[in-house]
Amino acid sequence: MEQFPRTVVGGVSLPRMLIGTNWLLGWSHTGAAADAAIREKFARPEDFYPVIATFLSAGVDAVMAPISTTPIAAEAIDYAEQKAGRKIIRIDTPAMNVDDSPEARREAERTVKHSREIGADFCLIHHTSVEQLVNKNLKAIPRLPDYLSMIRSEGILPGLSVHMPEVLQYTDWNEYDVETYIQIFNCMGFLM
Repeated sequence: MEQFPRTVVGGVSLPRMLIGTNWLLGWSHTGAAADAAIREKFARPEDFYPVIATFLSAGVDAVMAPISTTPIAAEAIDYAEQKAGRKIIRIDTPAMNVDDSPEARREAERTVKHSREIGADFCLIHHTSVEQLVNKNLKAIPRLPDYLSMIRSEGILPGLSVHMPEVLQYTDWNEYDVETYIQIFNCMGFLM
């Protein structure tokens, strides 16, 4: 099979397409019944393998998911790596506590450490966390550099999972330490 084109991000060779996981982990964004049907179909780590193997056969060897906060995702990737006999690049997208308190900071640090423990190559802070920090008046994302520094200090490449288009602009304008972004493309026009 022809291999999917690649690019380099932060020194890591990545396919230009990623293995997404909403429709493997039960986040259909359409309703509870669809979510339940997905979770039933992919109830065990080995259930994910046919889908992952299809991507691997085309050279798509990177998966994006909240791996560190969704145990079955980590187990499914481990299973696929063992069965396929090859490494899968892990792009973790954890939601983290970004409240402005010492306790929340410690919790965020634990989230990032766990991302390293599950073997994440990249840690893209989930949009639900990033967007809490956005200040449109300042055209900035206060305290974001702290979280990016936590990620970098764990030896993981930092990035952002983004729904709000402004996040990309503010991050670039303020030169935050971000290796890459993931942003939804939704031709239906809503930021789900």
